[in-house]
Amino acid sequence: MSSERAVCASAPGKLILFGEHAVVYGYPCIVSAVEARVRVCVRMLAGDQVILCVPGISEPLALGVQDVLGADRFPSAVRFVALALRRFWQHVGRTFGVEITSVPHPQSGGQGRPQDALSASYGLGSSSAVTVATLRALAEVAGEAIGPGDLFKLGYEVALAAQEGLSSGFDVAAAIYGGTLYYVTGGRVLEPLGVGELPLVVGYTGIKADTTEYIKRVAQRRQRFPLLVNTILESIAALVDEAKGALWRGDLPEVGRLMNLNQGWLQALGVSTDELDRLIHAARLAGAYGAKLSGAGGGDCMIALVDEGRRLDVERAIEGAGIPGARVLRVRTGAEGVRIEG
Repeated sequence: MSSERAVCASAPGKLILFGEHAVVYGYPCIVSAVEARVRVCVRMLAGDQVILCVPGISEPLALGVQDVLGADRFPSAVRFVALALRRFWQHVGRTFGVEITSVPHPQSGGQGRPQDALSASYGLGSSSAVTVATLRALAEVAGEAIGPGDLFKLGYEVALAAQEGLSSGFDVAAAIYGGTLYYVTGGRVLEPLGVGELPLVVGYTGIKADTTEYIKRVAQRRQRFPLLVNTILESIAALVDEAKGALWRGDLPEVGRLMNLNQGWLQALGVSTDELDRLIHAARLAGAYGAKLSGAGGGDCMIALVDEGRRLDVERAIEGAGIPGARVLRVRTGAEGVRIEG
């Protein structure tokens, strides 16, 4: 079985708008796919050779099929791609030689706005995007039909295997379905909100956070103070439902107020940082409707909801907040989900 034909798929990253950490415990969140994408190209090879070419390694990694099937762990740069390949083989009941190449996929943002490429540094869901794009390209090149439901199941299983069982799956769902979603852990509820692009400014702190570490910190705090932390998580869940209604109505000032409340609860959980707080405060002072961290915390990104007339003011405030390495990331929300590319 061999082919010179390479099949490429791309998948978007994500921004979580509301409900981070609560979603780990079965509560809802709201997440939006962003038009910063990962592109994965797959080519069948004769024999049992596996070649992985991904950002973060200086040269292609050559393995055998049995290496992929039998490994207890993989180098971090190739972990999600290798686990996706293994899970796909298990799903279809056969193995094959393959070359997999993953690269960021720069996008044009429309309205003259260039878009940042999806980097693992930013905390925008690049791991789930590369997982979903890998699975979709593998299915296409292998001639296997795979629908969104099966794709989510496989991608979520890969995320759980790669993240010590701590993934809630919202980033996998965003990569597959695109748009802005109301989502409950494990895909038990997956509701497109149909709200289109949101006027967000995204600020990167310059600090790469460890998602798993911050999920564990909240779990430890919950174990020590169960009543208090569970009350916070329930309050975040109620806030997510309020935000869903405000987004449907197009009430951006109300969405911003709810973002500010969500940030307060995240600070109470201990996942915000001085750098995030300073960028959030700068955005609010510059006229944002609201601002909060986006993701697990500890660094990575914050988001600010703005009137388009204040966008430049907010962007300048973030970049002038005095945080070394901080910058504005230019990405659009409501992006298309995974797709095969020519």
